[in-house]
Formats: sequence, C-alpha cells, structure tokens
Amino acid sequence: MGLHTDLQAALRDAIKTVWPEVTDGGIWAGYDFARNVFERLAQAGDLPVAVFDLELRSSEDWGAGNDVEEGPVYIYYICDTSISGDDFIAKLEAMRAHIWDNGLSEGQVNQFPSISYSMFLSMNDYFISKQRQFRAGAVILQLIAGVTNED
Repeated sequence: MGLHTDLQAALRDAIKTVWPEVTDGGIWAGYDFARNVFERLAQAGDLPVAVFDLELRSSEDWGAGNDVEEGPVYIYYICDTSISGDDFIAKLEAMRAHIWDNGLSEGQVNQFPSISYSMFLSMNDYFISKQRQFRAGAVILQLIAGVTNED
C-alpha cells in the first residue's frame, strides 16, 4: 500500500474508534469532495459525518533518497446544531486525546493536536453562507509520514 492509502486507513480506524456514531459511509477523504456532495448527504439524514484532509508536502529536510512528507492533517466532525456545544467540544477533545495518547498506525504526530470549532473555520463559514444548521469542528495534527533510508 502507498503512504497516503496507509495514512487514510489509520485515520479511518481512529474515527471509527472515537466516533462510532459515524458510519463507514460517513467517513470521507478530502474537504472539497465532501463539500460538493454534503447537501445530498445531509438531506438523507446521514449525520454526523467525518472528513479528513491531508495537506502533506514532500520534505527535503530528511535528505536525498528519503520519501518523507509532513504537514497538517485535518479531521472534521460535522453534525447538525441539535448537539449541545459541550457535547460537540467533547467529541473533538476525545479525538485529540486518542491521537495524542495512542498515535496513528501510520505517521508520527509531532506536536500536541489543536482543535478548532469557531465560525471562522472554513467549513462553518460555508454552512453559514448556505444558511444550513450544521456545525463543524476540526482536530488538527502536524504529521510526519514516510520512509527514510537508514544505513
């Protein structure tokens, strides 16, 4: 399997563990993909959903011949606004704690994950612009993944 395939599988496993209410069909890769079909999904009542977005870039810092990528990974939890604010934040905190305590089966989290759930989060800005009663929060990881050639 490739780097991104393995990393996506690791993220799906974490989502299934921490957010069991999100079904397999509700775990999506890629922010733009989810944005394009979210209206149909929401109309079908399939909330909550999770979306992960990888913004990894090749890194020259690891030397020639090494296949290493690093950068942010966003894990979004998207639901309707009927969930209380405290319960919503608890969902994000649970994912952050799980990843910090257990790591992922692929890649290395290199700093304490942050969370964001403000109305300025791009996903929430989108919902506001469409006058939809949804909210999104994100757990944001700084990740290093890949293979180094050691002697």
